[in-house]
Amino acid sequence: MAQHYFAQISPGLEALLKNELKSFGARKIKLEEGGATFQGTRKHLYRVLNQSRLANLIYWTVSEGTAPNTHALFERVMKISWKDIIAPAEEVLRVSIRVSLSRHPEFKGTGEVESIVFRAIERSLESTRKVSSALWNEERMQSHLRVLVRIQDHRATIRLDTAGCLMHKRGWRQQDGEAPLRPTLAAAMLKLLNWSTDEVLIDPMCGSGTIPIEASLMAAQASPRFWSRYACHDWLSFDEELWQAEASKGISDQQGTKFHNHIYASDVNPEAIALTQSHLTRSQQMVQVSQGDVRHLDAPNQHRCGLILVNPPYGLRVNEGEETKSLLRNFAEHKERWENWRLGMIYPRQLTPPAPQGLVGKELARFQHGGLPVWVWEFSHLKTE
Repeated sequence: MAQHYFAQISPGLEALLKNELKSFGARKIKLEEGGATFQGTRKHLYRVLNQSRLANLIYWTVSEGTAPNTHALFERVMKISWKDIIAPAEEVLRVSIRVSLSRHPEFKGTGEVESIVFRAIERSLESTRKVSSALWNEERMQSHLRVLVRIQDHRATIRLDTAGCLMHKRGWRQQDGEAPLRPTLAAAMLKLLNWSTDEVLIDPMCGSGTIPIEASLMAAQASPRFWSRYACHDWLSFDEELWQAEASKGISDQQGTKFHNHIYASDVNPEAIALTQSHLTRSQQMVQVSQGDVRHLDAPNQHRCGLILVNPPYGLRVNEGEETKSLLRNFAEHKERWENWRLGMIYPRQLTPPAPQGLVGKELARFQHGGLPVWVWEFSHLKTE
């Protein structure tokens, strides 16, 4: 039976998410700011959880309708079949609730809504499971129920987190470099630049290796996450056989490590190179890695075209973007070297990226990264007749 779900993504990247959901067979996809609602069976949910490279979280919508006051909200939550979702157990069920509330005269604030929802869940499960309140933490996997409540215009939408943790946490990262890029955003950049998995890719400011690792996983058709459990595994409706079938669908045999010698990662910082090598090992991927200064970047001899993709340090995060300017000058001044290449980069939105003479720049998307508004730009050489 089809269920209703919500996939969350960084605002500005919703169109990419829609295309990905379509590829998984999701139906009735409707874009909203910061995500998309869609319909699908458990099969589609499991497929999205296993294979989505873009979504930050996937929620199951368990109730949606009018809730003009506190009593109506309590009754709406009580009508959810919690006993068909949560298994009886001696272990106390920890419940985390996050509330989004527009100005509403019948509710005093998010704290009141959270209390109402918690009491309704507690009442519903009182004969089968003890519950306790827990803090909401998206940054690490937690074995408990996470409930998202949105109240707007006298309507309440109640959703359950199916993943249990932010899905950009792939499971291979030990620590971040100076200017960390979420793997979900790295995947989005690759999609925005229409990177083909057999196209040459160079990241000359690889940091902790996020872009080359995400590209290598895509080229290998490997699952983006190295997780053993998701939140939905603890629900009564979980189907282990179906999960295993979907976990392997569309994913290549990951036994052994294939060397993707058309993907290049480099950085001037030796510590970044060591971190990238460590992350490649943990993610079971192999690419070309070397230490080098972006100011002296050269195209690999055997490749006459490809994509340079970078998440450069800039502005408030590390420095004032000297590396970016050097890379653009290199790309523009050496047309004989880069004529058939493309250059993609993240750039702070308060600045207009300099386009040296001979280059044409195109804005591809705008979103938030590291708390700053940024955009993705693509540069290429002007074609001469």
